Amino acid sequence: MNDFERLLVADSNQSYLWIQYMAFMLDKLDVEAARKVAERAIKSIGMTAEADKLNLWIAYMNLENSFGTEDSLQKVVVRALECNDTMKVYLQLI
Repeated sequence: MNDFERLLVADSNQSYLWIQYMAFMLDKLDVEAARKVAERAIKSIGMTAEADKLNLWIAYMNLENSFGTEDSLQKVVVRALECNDTMKVYLQLI
C-alpha cells in the first residue's frame, strides 16, 4: 500500500496506477477501500487528463457493477456522465 502511495505522490495523473491500487484493495477483499481509492483518484487527476479520467470512471463503474448494487452503479454512472463524453461512457457501460 505504501508503494502505491509513493508512486502516486510522484505522478497522480496516471490512471493505471490508481486502477492497480484499486485492484490491490480488491485482492485484499476490501471493496470499501477500493471505493475510497476510486474517489481519491477522481479528485486527484487533472482536468486536462481526459483519457485518464475516463479510464478511472470506467474502472469505478466496473467496480460497482461487480461488487455494488444497481443503485450504487447508477450513481457512479450519473457522475461519470457529468464530466466525460456521454457516448464514451455509455459505450463502456454496455
